[in-house]
Amino acid sequence: MKLNFIDHVESLIKGINEVKDLLDIELDAGGEVVRVEELDESCVYSIEVLHEEKNVIKYKNTNDFFRALGLFIELYNSNKNGFHRVETKLIPDIGVMVDVSRNAVYKVSTIKNLLKKLALMGHNRFMLYTEDTYEVDGYPYFGYLRGRYSAEELRDIDDFAFSLGIEVIPCIQTLGHLREVLKWEFAANIKDTDEVLLVGEEKTYEFIEAMISTMSKTFRSRNIHIGMDEAFDLGRGKYLTKNGYKHHYELMVEHLTRVCEITRKYSLKPMMWDDMFFRAAAPNSSYYNLDTEISDDLVKSIPEDVSLVYWDYYHIE
Repeated sequence: MKLNFIDHVESLIKGINEVKDLLDIELDAGGEVVRVEELDESCVYSIEVLHEEKNVIKYKNTNDFFRALGLFIELYNSNKNGFHRVETKLIPDIGVMVDVSRNAVYKVSTIKNLLKKLALMGHNRFMLYTEDTYEVDGYPYFGYLRGRYSAEELRDIDDFAFSLGIEVIPCIQTLGHLREVLKWEFAANIKDTDEVLLVGEEKTYEFIEAMISTMSKTFRSRNIHIGMDEAFDLGRGKYLTKNGYKHHYELMVEHLTRVCEITRKYSLKPMMWDDMFFRAAAPNSSYYNLDTEISDDLVKSIPEDVSLVYWDYYHIE
């Protein structure tokens, strides 16, 4: 199908060129005219597509346009006699998290192909879960032999997603899940156990700041996921030998407070997995105990600027 997009289209052309092959369309000045209009923020709906006397695509945000474009082509191919469809977005931010720390570190081209499809579905967020699969300034063994992305590759992904109206949010680990990092000799002074960083050690926070600084310079987003899930043996390795016993919940809060000081320094808005807080509140340390009561003291111990993210891989109801 040959189409000629007119009016509010300049900022969208790069993205249209990226998805046109998926939609089997060509950009042609002599093609069927499609008028593109921006919806006012006060409008209750997010997209409107029309094929009657004229062709119109209306949208609020860039990602809404690509959802509308995909819908327009779908309806056009099955309803050439005309259609009019309006959609209202009920969830303001929607996206996926892709794990590039286990089994495979996807090529940049693969990530881009996925972003194209997500754009046509109307997604506006994309998380790359990278435990150690990215470069960190000053730490050459971070991600060594792990297929890590260069800063240039991550910026390329970020630029590509931006053209489609998708925010790429870095998703890293700043406490546990760092076995592949802590196995190297350079990490001896920041290692509590095989997977967990040493809380309270200044070199630990120099290391974390290097990670966060790298993410801050690489991505447009001011959101960052700092991980911190499943740190089960927190405080039970070198920390215990060095400092004696301290409840893992207290260590978690102490560490989170320090990490949030770093994110504030870089004007970032952190989010983290919340399982360790649920486990601390549950008598049996279960993450899925429906009777768990979260105390006011626990709530007050969490920095106000951190968002909590709940995960559940185990229940389907």
